[in-house]
Amino acid sequence: MANLSGYLLSKMKESGANAKVNGLGIGVNVPLNQILKGLSFSLGTGATMEGKSFAGVSVAWNTEVVKWKDGGASVGLNAGTTLGLIPIYGFRAGIEQDVNAKKVLGSVDPTSLKTFSAGVNLTMIGKIPSYGASIGFEKNQIKGIEKQYAHIKKEITPLIKKLLTKEGDKYPDIAQTLQSLFKKSSKEEIQKATENLTSILKMVQDQGLDAEQASQFIGERYAESWRDNAIQGLPKGWKFTGASLGIQFLAGFFPIGTLGVTLTKYKNFSYEDSPESWARYQQRIERGV
Repeated sequence: MANLSGYLLSKMKESGANAKVNGLGIGVNVPLNQILKGLSFSLGTGATMEGKSFAGVSVAWNTEVVKWKDGGASVGLNAGTTLGLIPIYGFRAGIEQDVNAKKVLGSVDPTSLKTFSAGVNLTMIGKIPSYGASIGFEKNQIKGIEKQYAHIKKEITPLIKKLLTKEGDKYPDIAQTLQSLFKKSSKEEIQKATENLTSILKMVQDQGLDAEQASQFIGERYAESWRDNAIQGLPKGWKFTGASLGIQFLAGFFPIGTLGVTLTKYKNFSYEDSPESWARYQQRIERGV
């Protein structure tokens, strides 16, 4: 928002309500969840079509206030400044709805979570109020992994216990049992997951270990191992992850339309050339799954 505000301020010197408002901006958003959940820092710059530059920095905090199935409502605060040291602060409210949650939860392989969003904002640019609304679309692999991980962590232990409990004189079929949990997965994905579980389940079955304790142990480590492998498979480089359309109202101007795209670079500690990859590799060896 600070970047857009800087752009609007660069146009306010033009006379008349019909002053042309067109330009191009670029910004970087850095999540700071390790400090406070929902906190982020943004830095942006750009130029109008006439060659005038603008820039802004801001800090924002967003939190979920209402949650429903595969969606929720959130509110947020932001504060920042433009290149000319004009203070910017504001409030936003919005809703989000996941549109492919069933596919994400029904897949054993990592799947991007697709989300539609809509929101409104009130921003003060110095003493000048600005009102706006926007709609957007996001395709995020990290959010998909986290949603799948929470689902697997919850469901895998009772599933493992079922696989370790004989039905009559034999154990349940691993592939069929996995398919009952991951209904959206292909045969190839189920086969790979079956191979990952077969050896450790056979060891527990052959040794006659307690199904309750063994399922808890295997389930926790399977979920953690799945998450580590999913993060390891994230792509390098920048990737398109979303787009948004918006409209902003500022005194003295006709409504100003905005178009934004989002490129994301995932921070991956499992690349072969990173020191953290060796630690994760050793961790997987020790866990055995």
